[in-house]
Amino acid sequence: MRERALGHWLVAIVACLLAAQAAAADSPPRDEVVYTIKQGDTLIGIANSQMIESARWRELRALNRVPNDRRLKPGATLRIPAEWMRQSAAQALVVRSDGDVNVDGRVPQAGEPLAEGARIQTGERGSLSLRLADGASVIVQPRTSLLLAYLRTLEASGAARARIRLDQGRVENAVTPQRKPGALFEVQTPAAVAGVRGTKYRVADLEGDALAEVLEGVVGVVGAAADAGGTELKSGFGVRVSAAGQVAAPVALLPAPNLAGLPALQERPLVRFRVPPLPAAVRYRAQVAPDVSFQAILQESVTESPELRFVGLPDGEYALRLRGIDVSGLEGLDAVLAFRLKARPEPPFPASPADGGKIRGQTLQLRWTAAAEADHYVLQVASDAAFRNIVVEAAEVRETSHSPTHAFTPGKYAWRIASVRADGDRGPWSDPAAFEVLPPPAAPEPPAIDDDKIVLRWAAEPGQRFLFQMARDAQFANMHVERKLDQPTITLPRPQPGSYFVRVQATDPDGFVGPFTATQRIDVPEPPPSPWLFLFLLPLLSIF
Repeated sequence: MRERALGHWLVAIVACLLAAQAAAADSPPRDEVVYTIKQGDTLIGIANSQMIESARWRELRALNRVPNDRRLKPGATLRIPAEWMRQSAAQALVVRSDGDVNVDGRVPQAGEPLAEGARIQTGERGSLSLRLADGASVIVQPRTSLLLAYLRTLEASGAARARIRLDQGRVENAVTPQRKPGALFEVQTPAAVAGVRGTKYRVADLEGDALAEVLEGVVGVVGAAADAGGTELKSGFGVRVSAAGQVAAPVALLPAPNLAGLPALQERPLVRFRVPPLPAAVRYRAQVAPDVSFQAILQESVTESPELRFVGLPDGEYALRLRGIDVSGLEGLDAVLAFRLKARPEPPFPASPADGGKIRGQTLQLRWTAAAEADHYVLQVASDAAFRNIVVEAAEVRETSHSPTHAFTPGKYAWRIASVRADGDRGPWSDPAAFEVLPPPAAPEPPAIDDDKIVLRWAAEPGQRFLFQMARDAQFANMHVERKLDQPTITLPRPQPGSYFVRVQATDPDGFVGPFTATQRIDVPEPPPSPWLFLFLLPLLSIF
């Protein structure tokens, strides 16, 4: 890989790799450092100060075709193979480690230095953030395996040199502008090498193919095949390199998804985001991190639809990052949303009135399940679904039921409830349950009683069915008649004289079973004397 000019950090410096070099991934990168000649420099002096073997100054003269090694022109440049230059070991610093991560089979700790040769592996929910000697940031994504193959510093210039061998998964890099002569940052996969100066980019190994996606700056990509050639990726472009090392043409990355309008507050343990589909995206990668820096990935999912779900997050502040994936596997630009999760203490489940339920009458009893973390509850009843018009509000409710004293008029209502911890921490509201208050059932009309039958009628709505009960006591323990009816009337044989109690329960066409009507008492009198009895008694009357 050749530097074009000292300080020209926007252009990638890429080694032209042969297939044989891909197999020897642990050898130092074969590239060159551009040295700018100063007043009084000689090749021997440069070799003494810069190179491991000063005797190689003759090879340096031949490489650069220097006609007179004692008359070097200040400001001119020399190409020096990096492997000839004096180097010292460098380290990578663990910034943070989250989830399932191991380094050489052990769990790394924040602040721990990692040396050249360290093997890093992350699991399904694991990520690792590293900082290299020159401040470059490497974030190892979930399900990744890589090797810190080369970590060195050029002694003469202090330039940092690093190469990462990515065997599986993904890394995201933020590399600071490298102006020191000989600075190097490369990510190598079995299929390709990506080298950068001052950029943000991603590299992935996808079933043996290599993917590179540039977010800022410029990246140079070279395939491992002998005739693969290379390409220069600008910001907003990506490239796929086949497992055989053939470099495809660069393509524009998909734009960032639209996260406008998504809720910044989540109130359920199952976090959901419904994102508008992104044209040309066949999949999506969604990640949740503690903050918008995304130095740690707490959860990640790849889905075919932008219906995002995350579970198991504790309450707190988070950031969502989403990008589309095109048909070639290249991942597009990121969209980021900061959000807050406040899902606990979880609310109880409203039991009665249930959502869509009906109540007949002016009073009701609210009932709910017991929530595990609740010390007490707060509830609201409103006459609108948005809870702008609150008609009942109760706090410090310590039971799992409440009977408001409010007299409800017929209409539509909704109610909701929340759990409150002993320290006063209130959780989110439950999903509202809508219900309808209907007029109380009308009492049966006064009965029509004649000599041999009794007829009762009551008000009804179309399609209702009824349960009619008639008993000798007000508690309906001694049942005289109980019938199911399709019409709001019943005709019964005239019962024996005495007091009877009746009530009716209506069932609406949708299956809603209303309450019984108020109990009505019917007094059945003694029947009038028979006229035949008068004729029978007439002869007796004539005696007197």
